[in-house]
Amino acid sequence: MLQYVQRRATRARDRSTQRRAAQGDGGKDDGMLKIGSHISSSKGYAAMGRQARKLGANTFAFFTRNPRGGSVKALDEADVAEFLDKAAENGVEGPIVAHAPYTMNACAADPGLREFAQNMMRDDLARLEHTPGNYYNFHPGSHVQQGVQTGVALITAQLNSVLLPGQRTMVLLETMAGKGSEVGRTFEELRSILDGVALDEKMGVCLDTCHVWDGGYDIVNDLDGVLTQFDKTVGLSRLRAVHINDSMNPLGAHKDRHAKIGEGHIGFEAFRRIINHPALRELPFILETPNDDAGWAREIAMLREAYEGALPLGDGASVENSIAYFSKFHKPAGRSHPNFLSRAGKSRPCRGLSDMIYLHCKSFPVQHVTQKGARLMVHHLVIGIIFLIWGIADVLRLELPGILGKRLESASAEARRLWQRLLGVLELIVGGGQLLFYFFSDNQTVTSIILAVMILAAVCILWPYYHWRKQEKENTQE
Repeated sequence: MLQYVQRRATRARDRSTQRRAAQGDGGKDDGMLKIGSHISSSKGYAAMGRQARKLGANTFAFFTRNPRGGSVKALDEADVAEFLDKAAENGVEGPIVAHAPYTMNACAADPGLREFAQNMMRDDLARLEHTPGNYYNFHPGSHVQQGVQTGVALITAQLNSVLLPGQRTMVLLETMAGKGSEVGRTFEELRSILDGVALDEKMGVCLDTCHVWDGGYDIVNDLDGVLTQFDKTVGLSRLRAVHINDSMNPLGAHKDRHAKIGEGHIGFEAFRRIINHPALRELPFILETPNDDAGWAREIAMLREAYEGALPLGDGASVENSIAYFSKFHKPAGRSHPNFLSRAGKSRPCRGLSDMIYLHCKSFPVQHVTQKGARLMVHHLVIGIIFLIWGIADVLRLELPGILGKRLESASAEARRLWQRLLGVLELIVGGGQLLFYFFSDNQTVTSIILAVMILAAVCILWPYYHWRKQEKENTQE
């Protein structure tokens, strides 16, 4: 089944690309969100293209060399040629975003470190000429108690020494969170750097959502205001890419700690607005969330579903691709869900229904749902209905098997009626709780309260029942 949906999704995308190419638009997927993640460059360009295809990405980012050092392998021109030849086949439309290593500090206090950074950037830009028309993103650097003005001057000096009139790679300044002595924490600081660059037409900006949020720009409640401020200070024409990351920190924390999409202080609904904003929607979005390949594939598919320019769910290619993205990376849950009754760590034969819930999640009460969440919703729904039926039967004293019906057979008629009704009440509470889990699965506070009520009800009813059964057993023995 897994291989089948993968083949169907691949063929559907290829047919769609061929159809658009025949219509004369070069095969570009108009209305498709440009999104990808960081991909390891250790195996070369061709391998990165294949990996992007596996993730369902049509762009990606990569480190030009060891991100924590400066070493780099010799460029394999045959590998680059293979990547370029098969870019369309792999669905990579670009532009792709090369990322400088973190060790590059253009405004370091140590002259030796500045020379190291300058040589590194010059070499990176020369290598990137083999893949023209793409971006080179870097962190402006930390001034290390020299002051912002000195830091800006040193950064512009490096850029003026390495940028060439004929280069075909655009250099992007990344917005920073303001941790320590980072330069680029405000739009004004980025503007100051750009003003000092002679070949400023070779310059652009990459907006990191986690960084600007941590830096104090409220993209959750005032996205339009933040972008208006950016336009007045830097210019939206300079904005060329977006690093799309949630944040572990509250607004203005200046800490720069990324979170998975929808699991931080920014939240999924803010990202829905970001990817659909007229000023941003055509830009490449790069995920830098703390994930593995499976996590990035899920986030890519989830954001594609939230993109209003995407193909409708009724389109075969869209549905098949969405199922393929999740099916190929599906693994049993690594940790159990808070509701012990759902036993989420085990595989259940409800993939079709959970896929349907995921693909049509906008018609459900929750704001968004992942594939794992869709499976849990199915579990809660089915278990809730079963418990409600048992509960109603027991409260009405119908002769259906309750949870502990066999144990009640030996009890007196009066005791049996009492405990059957009490157990029926417990079953109704558990069933109702399961259904509430279904409707409020995206609200951790509500689900925690529901779980607490279910546990409390179970203790209040089952504990007296245990002692009563113990007493009955002792009386029988006597």
